[in-house]
Amino acid sequence: PGGGGWSLSRLLLGRGTERAKERRTASPLRREGSPEPGSDAPAQFVGGKLLSKEEQQLIWSWLPIRQRLKDATLIYCSEKHGYNLHTLYRLSDQKIKEQEHRRGAAETASLLIIKTGRKEVLGVYTNVGWQHLEHYYGNGECFVFRLSPRPRCWKWSQRNDMMMLACNKSLSIGAGSEPALWLDDEISQGISSACETFGTPPLTTEEQVIVLPAATDAAGQKGK
Repeated sequence: PGGGGWSLSRLLLGRGTERAKERRTASPLRREGSPEPGSDAPAQFVGGKLLSKEEQQLIWSWLPIRQRLKDATLIYCSEKHGYNLHTLYRLSDQKIKEQEHRRGAAETASLLIIKTGRKEVLGVYTNVGWQHLEHYYGNGECFVFRLSPRPRCWKWSQRNDMMMLACNKSLSIGAGSEPALWLDDEISQGISSACETFGTPPLTTEEQVIVLPAATDAAGQKGK
């Protein structure tokens, strides 16, 4: 899920129409958790520019099986929509309500992709879209990942169930001693720390304040 310049972006993965299965040749980028040669190609990410095709394939291989053949559409891009957490919440909530109106209780899973000022790319998959709620929500399908440097995905550790927290002044994923990822309300800086929820070290090369003159994209799956 991506946008042009990179800081933060969000994609909503709603209820998608399964695409016809396509075969693909082996990718030169084969990492742990990536699809086997000849497996189904991932669905399209409509509107995103942050991810290369190989990176998209890698992320889609980490998704729950039922999500892998669904398209994703860009909901929020910091460069396009501005650096404001409440804009992300509003656009995400709007898309969730659109899907619920069209299909009833549709799934609204999402991907949040961040590129830092150091050009490190990390992200979050959540089973539901981000909405402004002052309590934890989300389930054990949520996971965090890093694409650059050294791609890796961390699934739920089952140590606690504190997944998503979308407050007025910040957004965070995971908890325990610290969240795996925390962003301020202006999406101008964030923090990545070792996190009990996913058993992760800092997603960045070191525990640090993440400067975000980069970009943020958010996306979700969609149906036709």
